[in-house]
Amino acid sequence: MKDKDIRLVSFLSLMGVEKNPFPPHHKIEKQIEEAGIPYAHVRPGFFMQNISGIHSVEIRDRDEIFIPAGKSKTSFIDTADIGLAAATLLHNPIKFKHTAHTITGKEALNYSQIAAILSEVTGRTITYVSPSLFHYRHYYIKRRGLPKDYVNVTVALYLMTRLGTAKAVTNDFYHLTKKYPRTFKEFAIENINCFR
Repeated sequence: MKDKDIRLVSFLSLMGVEKNPFPPHHKIEKQIEEAGIPYAHVRPGFFMQNISGIHSVEIRDRDEIFIPAGKSKTSFIDTADIGLAAATLLHNPIKFKHTAHTITGKEALNYSQIAAILSEVTGRTITYVSPSLFHYRHYYIKRRGLPKDYVNVTVALYLMTRLGTAKAVTNDFYHLTKKYPRTFKEFAIENINCFR
């Protein structure tokens, strides 16, 4: 990228990665910075699409959210809002050169609150099951048949979530776009077919 005289790289990173050297995102951010490439890192919270995607199976089939996050809160964000934030950065390469932006929704919710919203939207009783990290890992590998490497990454992310790393709420999205991020309820209504 440096050889191609890139004006700005907007790297999709991870919320809190500046203080956490373990995820590969940390190393990639540092490599971009050390190479002298103009950057605007985007550090989002958890994607709302995790609920409508990988975790929708248990919601549809068993009326359960099966996630090992305990009682911790998460500041979910819609990937469409992340895309808008990145587009805003890329359209202003001089203004946003050498910056980083933590993009979150307007609120931090625990998974019991997510279950209550989904119950309201779907008209069914959705409950939050908080399995142990071990039980979650075993289920996703043995019952769902997902790759171990992928499941191990999600286990690590949910462990960090239990420690409170996903609950921060920022105004970065509004400052960039002059719009408010979508709420989880709005997202659930628009994506109700994922939960049926």
